[in-house]
Amino acid sequence: MFDKPETLKSHQTEHTVQDLHKTINNYCESLVTVDVSDISCKICFVKLDDIFELINHLVIYHELEFSNEIGINMAPIKLDDGAKCVFCSSVFKTFNHLILHMDRYHKGCFKSKCSICGKNFKSAKDFCGHVQKQFLEDNLKCSQCDLYLNYGVLRSHMREVHGMKYKCLSCYEFFPSHYKRSNHMADTHDRRKKIKCAHCSRSFIFRSILTRHIRENHLKEKNVVCEICGWRTFGKHELANHMARHDTVKRVRCPTCDKTFKTNKYMKKHYIKSHE
Repeated sequence: MFDKPETLKSHQTEHTVQDLHKTINNYCESLVTVDVSDISCKICFVKLDDIFELINHLVIYHELEFSNEIGINMAPIKLDDGAKCVFCSSVFKTFNHLILHMDRYHKGCFKSKCSICGKNFKSAKDFCGHVQKQFLEDNLKCSQCDLYLNYGVLRSHMREVHGMKYKCLSCYEFFPSHYKRSNHMADTHDRRKKIKCAHCSRSFIFRSILTRHIRENHLKEKNVVCEICGWRTFGKHELANHMARHDTVKRVRCPTCDKTFKTNKYMKKHYIKSHE
């Protein structure tokens, strides 16, 4: 097992052609997943852009036989900085995430002929463009209410109904804030780097949040003072929560039983304990 694609690729050079043939002969699946991030003809060593171009090259220049009806029986992926889908360019942090994505959205698309409309393609660029358009036109499931909507309607639906206007730049998940989207892209797709705190094991997407964390938790800064009791804290948000203790009015109402509380924090504790 390898954590990084480059380590796996380096290791694979240790295997011989005989090892490859032995493995393929014992392989029982109908589809083989192949890395096409660095693809070339093994006969004349010319570099090629993708597996479909390689097939055209082998048929035209080396006169090898190829059946369009059977197809390539290979699922092309790109193992560069993360695992990349060659059909819709989505990038995933792990190989397993990519395989699940391809099985869900691009199953049956590993032929030079489209399995849905029957159209044949001479170039990979045309074929991938066709598949991507078909993918975007298909209905996608809303993660919040299980409705199936096409991509254009889904974006408006997520924004207007669920308040999630931030779409992941690598997949079709939506988030209510830029911060949550950035965390997702770092954890799932490895497209952002987190900044590690030098004083503890925590890491953060934004440097401003890291700075606040260090000042509050490690430097123990307390620059805000309660004018009523003299209690000190780091930020205005914490002070606002504290001021609720001095307020006799219970302003926060439980959405289920109409009980009222001084703070949202107390209401949430009540809701979890009594209604969930």
